[in-house]
Amino acid sequence: MPRVERQIIIQAPVETVFNYLADFSRHPEWARNRLRIEQTPGGTVVSGVTFRSAAGMWGGIRRDEVTVVEFVPNSKIAFEAVGAFGHHRQELVLDDQGGRTRLRKSQEPLGPPSHVPFALAVFGRLPPSLQKLVIGRILEGDLRRIKARVEVEAVK
Repeated sequence: MPRVERQIIIQAPVETVFNYLADFSRHPEWARNRLRIEQTPGGTVVSGVTFRSAAGMWGGIRRDEVTVVEFVPNSKIAFEAVGAFGHHRQELVLDDQGGRTRLRKSQEPLGPPSHVPFALAVFGRLPPSLQKLVIGRILEGDLRRIKARVEVEAVK
């Protein structure tokens, strides 16, 4: 599957959006797949920090070890997830738009899964253009939920 990226404009300053995204304990608020996440060993989020996550996905539970690989305040958070479903990289890139924030979210496969659940096997047989469409819709949903959460909190 190719790298997929989507973007959205959020009516809040970049610092507000970044602080929300940097709080990994809040990712279940906007992630599509009934996400649970736990930081290991705890503390401040910086490059190299790890998490354990579990999410309902493709007819099963996806368990991953997640590592923050880039953490640039008010600019970028990148993390890689490794588990039975493969090795993936996600990036959240923020750009100041004069008091608003352009947020780009991308996902890219980096390695094959060690176990392929039936639903993922079927997905893997789809043409890359259709895979890109499905993943794009998932990213768009995440971005809409992030936007809704941040804009409501920015008004408070």
